[in-house]
Amino acid sequence: MRYVRSRLSEKIIWCMTVFLFASFYLFEMNVFGSIILFAITIGIFLISLYQTSGKIYFKLEKFHIIIANFAVFCIISSIWAWNKSYAIEKGITIFEILICMSIIYSHYSKMNSLKPLIDSVMWAGFIVVIYSVLFYGMNTIISALTTGNRLGNSFSNINSIGMISALAVMISLFNSIYIEKKIKFHNFLIIPSILIIASSGSRKSLVFLILGIVAIILFKFIDKQIIVSLIKMVFIGVIMLFLIKYILSLPMFSMINERMDGLIALVTGKGEIDHSSWLRKEYINTGMNQFYKTPLIGIGMGNARILISNYYGHNAYVHNNFVELLTNGGIIGFISYYAIHMYILVSLIKRGIKKNPYNFICFLITGLLLVMDYGAVSYYSKSTYFYFMFIFLQLKYCDKNKIIGEKKKNEYI
Repeated sequence: MRYVRSRLSEKIIWCMTVFLFASFYLFEMNVFGSIILFAITIGIFLISLYQTSGKIYFKLEKFHIIIANFAVFCIISSIWAWNKSYAIEKGITIFEILICMSIIYSHYSKMNSLKPLIDSVMWAGFIVVIYSVLFYGMNTIISALTTGNRLGNSFSNINSIGMISALAVMISLFNSIYIEKKIKFHNFLIIPSILIIASSGSRKSLVFLILGIVAIILFKFIDKQIIVSLIKMVFIGVIMLFLIKYILSLPMFSMINERMDGLIALVTGKGEIDHSSWLRKEYINTGMNQFYKTPLIGIGMGNARILISNYYGHNAYVHNNFVELLTNGGIIGFISYYAIHMYILVSLIKRGIKKNPYNFICFLITGLLLVMDYGAVSYYSKSTYFYFMFIFLQLKYCDKNKIIGEKKKNEYI
C-alpha cells in the first residue's frame, strides 16, 4: 500500500512539474504568474515531505552556489547602478527563482535518470501548443499562414510560444531516436507544433528548431571510426540540407522567410533590412557604446532599459543577452553569468557526450541557449533556470550512477 501511495504521489509531483514549466508561458503576461510558481513549488515541497515522512533533505551543491553567485552580483551592482531598485529587483527575482528550483532539484535528486524531467519539458511544450491552437483558433492560424501576418502577443510573447514549441518538437524527436526508439503519441503533436512555429513568425524558433533537429540526427551517426562518421554525416547532412530547403520553400513558412531575409541583410549588409532587425541593431550598438564607457562593472543590472529610454524614448531591453549583460554588469557580470554555461559544457564533455544520450541533449540545449542569446534577453527568465536545474541534475546522475557502477563492479572482485 505504501508503494502504491509513493507511486501516486510521484505521478502527482511529475504532473505539477509539467504544469509549472507550462505556466512560465501560459501565464507569462499574467500578474499571477509568480504566485502560481510559488504555489506549485510549495505543493511539490509538501508532497515530497509526505514521501520522506516529514524529513527535509537539502545539500548545498554547485547548482546553488554558481547561481546564487550571479544573484549576489546583481544586488551588489545596485551600489553603482543608475537605478538601484532595478538591480536589487533582478537579484531578488533570481534568488526567488533559485529557491523554487532548489525545491524541485532536491526532490528529483533522489532519482537516477533525467527522463522524468526532460519529458516534463516536452509535455509542457505540447500543452502550450494545444492551448495556443485552442486560444487562437485554427482559422486564425491558417489565416496567419496564408496572409503573412504573425499571431499576436496575447497570453504570452509569440516568440516565447514559438521557442517552447520548437523545444518540444526537438525533445520528441530525441526521445524517439535515442530513448524510446519507436513512434509514440507525442510524435503526432509535432504537426500542430510546426503550425504554431510557422504562424508565430519567430526567426529564433525556426533557427532553434533547424539546428536542434540537424544536431540530433547527425549525432546519431558519430562513432569511433572518425572517417566513416564524417562520410555518414556529410551524406546525411546534404540530404537534410535539400530537405530543409524544400520544407522552408512551402507557403506556410513564407512569413518567417521574409523576416529571415531582413535579418540576413542586417548581418551581410546586402538586401532590405526590416524595421525590427534595424531597431535591434541600434539597441545593440547603443548597449556596446555604453559598455566601452563602463567596461568593468557596467551601469547596474537591469539598468539598460534606462539607457534605451534615454536614446529612444521608450523602455526596452537590448534584445541581446550578451550585450545586455555587458551593458548592465560589464565584464564581471558577463563572466558571472556565463560561467554557468561554461561549467555545464565542460562538465558534460568530461562525463562523455556520447556515453549518455541525456548528456548529449543537455549539451545541445545549453549550446542552443547560447545561440539564442544573440536575439533575446534570458538571464532573468524562469525557464532558463529550470534548464540549468535539470542539467545540473544530469551531472549529478552521471556521478551517482558511476559510483553505483563502481560499487557493483567491486562486489564481483
